[in-house]
Amino acid sequence: MKKIAIQLIPIWTALGILLLWWIASLAIRVDLILPSPSETFVSLASLLTEGEFWTALGHTLIRASLAFTVSFAVALLCALGRANAVCRRVSDCFFAFLRSVPTMSVILLLLIFLKPSGAPQAVAAIVICPTLYSAFSAAADLVEPQLMEVCRLYRVKKKDVFFRFWLPSVASGLFEGAASGFSLNLKLVISAEAIAHTVKSFGNLMQNAQIWLQTDRLIALTLTAVLLGALGEWCIRLIGRSVVRWKSR
Repeated sequence: MKKIAIQLIPIWTALGILLLWWIASLAIRVDLILPSPSETFVSLASLLTEGEFWTALGHTLIRASLAFTVSFAVALLCALGRANAVCRRVSDCFFAFLRSVPTMSVILLLLIFLKPSGAPQAVAAIVICPTLYSAFSAAADLVEPQLMEVCRLYRVKKKDVFFRFWLPSVASGLFEGAASGFSLNLKLVISAEAIAHTVKSFGNLMQNAQIWLQTDRLIALTLTAVLLGALGEWCIRLIGRSVVRWKSR
């Protein structure tokens, strides 16, 4: 019974947020400022029938997936390179520098050099990569040095060391960090799209809704982005759990 109650916590949380939203909309009584949940869901249903919505959603997901894949690969390679002292020092300094650069500066600078269609994924990749690197490095540092030493002693192939020892050992922390990074990555892409005025993008739809004071449409788009981020996190964590179960076999 307790386990079921714990699993229902996300549902009760969502219902609580909807209740507070409904109460706030009744208190304000200005749809232009805060529409009711029912009006927002009607707007969401209308969005789902628009071809422009699905086109923008597809392009944004492609940009987000590309940025996340590149960031994931670079961060993972750099985390693997921490076995070498020089690579470790260079990577730590490089990513510390990237973390300190303001996100807005990254967006504005890239808009000078890149087209609006290419800037969002570049921004997301640059900003999210240090976050993933920190998560992957923390997970990699938990791998027992004795285990790697035994692998070297018995001349285990590097491919087997990675897939049968290293990856299963760091899978939990690796995929947990990646799951959290995916939502941030999606938010960065959408934000950069809005600033760059990227055509056929979710960020552009949000900006147009804000310009025309379509608050219900803006909130509906925001809810869609939240659901996409949550779905992405769930999928990544599901893959991580599969890898952990593979380790325990």
